[in-house]
Amino acid sequence: QRFEFRPISDPVIIQKLEMIAKTENFNVEPAAFASMARLAQGGMRDAQSILEQLIAFCGTTIKESDVLDVYGLARPQDLMALAQSMAKADYAAVLKLIDQLADEGRDLNRVLLDIQSIVRQGLVDAIERGGYSEHLGAKLSTESALRMLESLHAGEGMVRGGLSEKVNLEVILLKAVEQSRTRAIDTLVKELSALQGGSKPELSEKKNDLAQQVQVNEAPIVREPEPEDRWELPESVMESVELPVLPAAEYRDPLAKIEAMGQKLPESTRAILEDRFRGRFSRLEMKS
Repeated sequence: QRFEFRPISDPVIIQKLEMIAKTENFNVEPAAFASMARLAQGGMRDAQSILEQLIAFCGTTIKESDVLDVYGLARPQDLMALAQSMAKADYAAVLKLIDQLADEGRDLNRVLLDIQSIVRQGLVDAIERGGYSEHLGAKLSTESALRMLESLHAGEGMVRGGLSEKVNLEVILLKAVEQSRTRAIDTLVKELSALQGGSKPELSEKKNDLAQQVQVNEAPIVREPEPEDRWELPESVMESVELPVLPAAEYRDPLAKIEAMGQKLPESTRAILEDRFRGRFSRLEMKS
């Protein structure tokens, strides 16, 4: 049988852990308690189990670095620096910090969850301030913070789904930055309408314009066919050509006429004619 209890707030978990440490004479840094509560995610039993595991690994003295190293958590200052780099769209800094976290052996899936929590704080701050927030070190609008948070949320479960967790995290964070910088379509429509005097074109007019554009684009191109026998001789050649006068008897035989004309033409003109009518004399000879 399973019972679902509501999450317990971090201050309550920290207070309970401090009481246990004081009773058992454990020396634990306050920042270590905060890291344990963050790792427990609202579970009191999980927080106590984490404290017991740390005592088994580190003894009666527990520092914040011990909690981070044992469970692969990123330092809060590194997470804030990463979130600020995303808010400033500093791609080089984002990639550099991811490399650093991967080299230190941090849990990259947990890094994604922690970044979501920080961006959510920026979103809440932007809402409370009336539209903009500088919680992440840059002026971030409510709309931009919301799009970034949505993109990060969509990337949950994808960090460990590929061959490289580091590459997957890089893609997720950089995509979230791009999404935060993309302006919504409805916002652009409102701004364009304001520039045009506040009047929006009717939907039917848009459809008619689009139909006319499609008709113009799809109009067939009609090309005038060129005759096969169309050719021109140079003017210098035409001026030098003198058509021979043949006897009436020679007109009865077309081949005799062509041969007679070819013999009486200049050599240059004859070469041009042979090139123009290449293959046609052979057909006449076959028919005869």
